Amino acid sequence: MEDRADAGLITGDEYLTALGEILGCRVTLDDWLISRCASISPNVEVLALVRLLAGRHRVAVLTNNCQLVTDNIQYLNPAVAELFGPHVYASASFGSAKPAARTYLRCLDSLGVCAAETLFIDDLEVNVTGAINAGLHGHVFTSAGALSEELERRKLL
Repeated sequence: MEDRADAGLITGDEYLTALGEILGCRVTLDDWLISRCASISPNVEVLALVRLLAGRHRVAVLTNNCQLVTDNIQYLNPAVAELFGPHVYASASFGSAKPAARTYLRCLDSLGVCAAETLFIDDLEVNVTGAINAGLHGHVFTSAGALSEELERRKLL
């Protein structure tokens, strides 16, 4: 179900209905928002790096999620909503999910940037490999410190 939602194959309402069926109870949007918000722990060190980057470069988020996440990002993760503004994209809006090349490329089209000038960062190697195969540069996130070093190595900070 999650994979279908991430790829935009089901709507938010269909997702909540399917989730309720799996859990054996009705799941409302409010229920989902409260539980999803409770599961999010912003990484303050990474957010600080993003603030530095955003002063010099365009930044965006591409998350494997259903559209409910981006539609409600201000509630779910206000710090991310503030830093990235309208540039928080759910894979569902592109009709596919990472690591499919078209997911990255459609996101880049939305941003109006080219793959060769884009650094993609993800904590899953498979997603970074997918980005690299789509023509982006990539970095596997392991820690804020390692990311800072990589950004400095690439002269982005």
